[in-house]
Amino acid sequence: MTRNMRINIRYQTDAERIRRVLPPPLEMDDSPEVITDWLLIESGNQPNVFVPGPYYESGTFIAARYGGHSGMWEISIILNQDWGRHRGRELQDLTKKDGIITIERHGDIVRASLTRRGKILTHIETYLTDQIQHPRFWLREFGYTGFRFRYCLNPDWCHGPLGVPEVELWRMGGSDYGYPTTMIAGENLPMACDISRTRFELVEASAIDPLCEFPPRKILGVTYHEGETRLQRSRQDPSGVREAYHHHRLAKVDAVTFEPWALYKYDRPMFDGKQLVPTDWPNATSAFKLTPEGIQAYRSRQAIVLSPINVLSIEYLIDSAVHHRTLPSGCDPGQDPRILILALQVERSDVSTVPFNELWLFSRCFVGGKKAWYALANTVGVGGDVIYGRDVFGYPSKQGRVNIEMKDKYFNVVGNRLDRDYLLVKGKSSGRTIQSLNRQMLMVGLKAYPIPEDHRFRGRLVLQPWEVESFNSFPVQLDDLTIEMPDTSSPGTIGKRDPWFELKPVRVESAAVTRGTMRRMYGSYAGEVPNWEEFFLERCDGCLSPEEATVSGGNDTFLASMKRP
Repeated sequence: MTRNMRINIRYQTDAERIRRVLPPPLEMDDSPEVITDWLLIESGNQPNVFVPGPYYESGTFIAARYGGHSGMWEISIILNQDWGRHRGRELQDLTKKDGIITIERHGDIVRASLTRRGKILTHIETYLTDQIQHPRFWLREFGYTGFRFRYCLNPDWCHGPLGVPEVELWRMGGSDYGYPTTMIAGENLPMACDISRTRFELVEASAIDPLCEFPPRKILGVTYHEGETRLQRSRQDPSGVREAYHHHRLAKVDAVTFEPWALYKYDRPMFDGKQLVPTDWPNATSAFKLTPEGIQAYRSRQAIVLSPINVLSIEYLIDSAVHHRTLPSGCDPGQDPRILILALQVERSDVSTVPFNELWLFSRCFVGGKKAWYALANTVGVGGDVIYGRDVFGYPSKQGRVNIEMKDKYFNVVGNRLDRDYLLVKGKSSGRTIQSLNRQMLMVGLKAYPIPEDHRFRGRLVLQPWEVESFNSFPVQLDDLTIEMPDTSSPGTIGKRDPWFELKPVRVESAAVTRGTMRRMYGSYAGEVPNWEEFFLERCDGCLSPEEATVSGGNDTFLASMKRP
């Protein structure tokens, strides 16, 4: 059995606030409506990749029209689990981000909230009634469809935020017959909540999640439902024949016109650790789009800066045959079977409004004759970026627990995901300072991007130069350094995700602890990868379909089975 709780509110806001947010070709609907929801899914079966623990999600959608049809534009979906987030973004073009959601019921009282980057964005308290709710107010009832935009950001931001392929408006779900007008018979139907006793708040303003731009003016309906996990109900036409599920392209969108909205799926750009906030926001402007000045600032930035940071870097050698299997086409393994671990403590950055930790695993390669590091793994602690780097540069970013302790000469690092420790590092530095230096590295990601008018994807390498400028650096005493990569399994069908144990060191070459500044420059494409799926699989926890994620568990490995071309 699977337990789920869902609560959603539909309300009217100021028409002008929706009008200034909508990108063309979407138009204002007759009623300026907003949907906000919160949901919880708990699997009664064994923990799995999709639902390793309680799965929480919260979405916000605003009314819009296209071609005379009324629907809802999805502007924000925030959830706490990795697989649903990155597959939702990469397969369905959903605006999914990481965050913290709560939902609880005590008798007839239901409460829910949404928090992200340390700010409480939404909170609701309502009371159940004994009345079945009208289907128009059921969870994610979008009428004709849920509108969404498909596009890719350009890793070379100097040429503008948008890359290839072109911008497209897509339809996902909904009914050709629009919103339901009559009640539907059935069992365990969603229940109405008492509007007069409902308290809904947009608690704190956040320019990176600007939900505060749509204050409630009139509540139209509040719904609560517990039951089977079914996020969208079946729709039927007047003859009683069930409609097919809709997921197709509606229109091509002019990229120049759409450019101000190019970053609506992401956190707004930051410079020197400060948010780029439009003038007179949120009363007269919107943070869902960039002003001409904001676009120019985005184009002209020299680097994404993380400073100050503490970095533990470890380079070691592995078996040459194993090393070859870590690299896709376009990455020449050369004669140096080297692996790089980076453990970062980030105090301030252009990546997030809060401090965070992250772990990286790279494999040495050569691209176009240049030394480079192919990104195999990136675990990001709470507050770090698991969206922009993954989408734009093809990094294998996933959220987990990254504990990094650095005190005096001693350090301790623990990497954990899906209830499994996959990396344990302990050691101490010599206390002897190395001369300050700049280290330049060329990083390589693998980006999956959609084919226009299609449901298929292609793989492409992305290059991004990094630079680490050290304030001071201390070599690590290799005799005191211990590196463990456990191969124990997670609970249920999760298995051994994040298989760092496949790349255990044969010999450690060097290690150092550095305090300094990291700069990540604009990137570039380096060619297509014909067999990209096999190398992309691990960053999806070995599962490309919901069936694999919830049942079989898929296959998770850094090592390709095919021979290199």
